[in-house]
Parts: sequence; C-alpha cells; structure tokens
Amino acid sequence: MTDDDAVPALERLGLATNEAKVLLGLQSIGTGPARRIAEAADVPRSQVYPATDGLQSRGLLHVQHTNPKEYQALSPDETVGVLRSRLERDLEAAREGLQRRERDQTGADETAEEIWVVRGRESVDARVIELIRNADRRLVAGIAEAEFLPDAVADALVDRAGEGIEVLVIAEDPAIRERFADTPVATLDPPEEVTDDENTSRMLLVDDDGMLHGVRGSDDLPNAEETAFWSQGSGFAELIVSLVESSVSGGR
Repeated sequence: MTDDDAVPALERLGLATNEAKVLLGLQSIGTGPARRIAEAADVPRSQVYPATDGLQSRGLLHVQHTNPKEYQALSPDETVGVLRSRLERDLEAAREGLQRRERDQTGADETAEEIWVVRGRESVDARVIELIRNADRRLVAGIAEAEFLPDAVADALVDRAGEGIEVLVIAEDPAIRERFADTPVATLDPPEEVTDDENTSRMLLVDDDGMLHGVRGSDDLPNAEETAFWSQGSGFAELIVSLVESSVSGGR
C-alpha cells in the first residue's frame, strides 16, 4: 500500500487530509519539529500546526513542549489500536442510535392505521399471493369473477389449505366454486347483500387482522386498472375483517 492508498484510508477513518499526511510524514521521521514534518509530509508548515493539534486530540501522537515543539509518532500498531478503538466506539454509538430510532418507529407503527394502495392486475395478484402465504390460521377469499382468480392465486389457496390453514372461497359463480372441488378449500355462495356490490373485484381476509379489497377499473376510464386497498395488523383491518365475517356468517 502506498501513501496514495493510505491517505484515503485514513480519511475514511475520520482524519482530515492534512492530518493523514502529517501522520504519515511523522511516521517516516519518528520525531521532529513542525519544519521537518512539513517537509516529510509535503504539507505547508502553517498547516502542520492545526493538523498536529487534531492528531493530538485523537491521541495519535505525543508532544514535547520544547522550543520549538517536538512531535513523536506512535508505533504503527499503537496508531491502528487507537483508530480501531475510536471506530468501535463510533460503531457502537451508531448501532445504539439506529436501534433507538427503530424502537421509536416500532412504537409509532403500533398506533398507526396503515392502509396501502396497489394498482394493476399483476401487482394486485402478487400482493394477494403474498398475503395468502403469510396467513397463520385462516383465509377468506371473495371472488367476483373468474378473471380475478388467476391460477397462481387459486394454487396458493389450495396449497395453504393443504398445509392446514382454514380456507374459504366465496363466489357467486358456480364455475369458480367448482375449481376447488376435490381440494381442502371450502366454498360458499355469498349472501345477497354482498353480491349487490358491483365495484368490488375481490376481497381477501387474512387471520383476524389482515384484509385486501380490490376495486374494478372504471369503464369511463379506458386506462384505469384494478386497484386494491390492503392493511395488516391495524385496527382498521381488524374492523373490516369483523364486519365482513359478520355479513358472511349471517348468510350461511
């Protein structure tokens, strides 16, 4: 490694450029006054003094208060040891600060009602599949039309049912319910008040605190795509799950 490599390395460890050059220059002479250090480090003499002051405050050199002052380098191992100790302290302080902010954010998340929006058929499909895969106990999927039940979503529901998750598919279309014949997935014809909603494309309830509500694109907007609103682990999601399940239970 040359000085061209060492100076940037020392800078990354927190030293100013002139501090790094002076440290290397002093190392090459061992002990000397500012004049000799300036020559060895190729730094203007006027800049040696603030650099040595900075290095002294970091514990990276010794000073003898003669006239003129004499400066002495630490050994390379001592220098690295001091830098390592400072780096470890800084890393620990950074870790504690990050953890503190993480705890603060976690506390904020516990009270936040997070509702997310995803747009586009493929994006909605991907979010539905992810929610299905993350379920712990049960899933309730309401499907308005077959186009909103791609094979990947249907397969994910069957797979989770096979793993012991309680899965119920609610669909007015008999062909949709038929897709789950001979599988562990239960099916149900929805109650009348649910089928009156012409805007919903699909709905997914996950355990007791997760939900996704898909809305069809409008015919008045040719480029409009399916949009889904979803939430998990929030009071809002728990409320929606409770309301929908009450409606479904009343129609059974």
